[in-house]
Amino acid sequence: MGDLAHAYEIGFGVQKDMQKAAALFQRAAEAGNVQAMIKSAFCLLDGEGVARDAEKARTLLQRAADAGSSGALFLLGHCYEYRFVPRDNERAVTFYQRASDAGDLQAMAQLGKCILNGNGVAKDPARAVSLLERAAGTGESGAMVTLGRCLAKGEGVPRDLFRAQALFQQAADEGNTDGLLGLAKLSWPRDKAHAVALIQQAADAGDVTAMHYVGEILHRDAHDLVRAVAWCKRSCVVQGGPVPGYLLEARIPKILWRNSTHE
Repeated sequence: MGDLAHAYEIGFGVQKDMQKAAALFQRAAEAGNVQAMIKSAFCLLDGEGVARDAEKARTLLQRAADAGSSGALFLLGHCYEYRFVPRDNERAVTFYQRASDAGDLQAMAQLGKCILNGNGVAKDPARAVSLLERAAGTGESGAMVTLGRCLAKGEGVPRDLFRAQALFQQAADEGNTDGLLGLAKLSWPRDKAHAVALIQQAADAGDVTAMHYVGEILHRDAHDLVRAVAWCKRSCVVQGGPVPGYLLEARIPKILWRNSTHE
C-alpha cells in the first residue's frame, strides 16, 4: 500500500494523483506503517491531497516517534521550530536531543545549530561545535556548512579559513547549496566574479536565498531590473514568501512584475 501511495505521489507508472496518494498513506498509517505515518503527516501539513490539519499531523508524527522512529523525532523538532503554530523552540530542542541521542545525524546538526545560536537552549558555541564535529565527521552536509561558518568566524573554535573552505566544498560536492554560498562568502569581495558564479550555481539548483542574491546583484550592480524581478518572482514561487525589500524599494511597476519570466 505504501509503495502504491508513493507511485501516485511521484507519478511513477501511474498518473500523479496526490488525493489518492494521501488516502493510501493514511490507510497504511492506520495499519501501523511508520513511514506512511510520516508521509501522511506531511500531506496534512502541506494540504497535499487532503485538507490541512496540523494537529492530526502532530499526532501522526508522535505515533511514529513512539514506534521508535528517530526520523520522526527530528521532524517533530523541525515542525516545532518552523511549522507548527505557535512555534516552540524549547520543545524543538527536546525532540532534536532525543533524536540525536538515537543517532539521527540531521537532528545532531540542527541541535548544534540551536545551541550555537541560543535558540530554545542556552547558547554554548563550544558545545555546539562538538556536536557539529560529530555530525560532520559522519557525513551530514548541513553540519559541515554550520561548522564551516563557525571556523570562518572563529566561533566556538579557532578561526581556520582553509578548513572552512574544505568543509563548504565537501558539502557542495554532496549537493548542499549552502556549501556553495559558504564558498561564495569566502571569495567575496576578493574574487567577486567567482563568488557570483557560485551564487548563480546555487540559484540554478533551486536555492531560494541564492535566487534573492542573484536578484539583488542584478538590481544593484548590473542595473538590470527586468532580470532581477524575474529571479525574485521565481524565488517567491518556490518559497511562497513576500517580495524582497530591495525590489520593493525599487518601486517595481505592476506590469513588469506580471510579465516577467525567468531566463
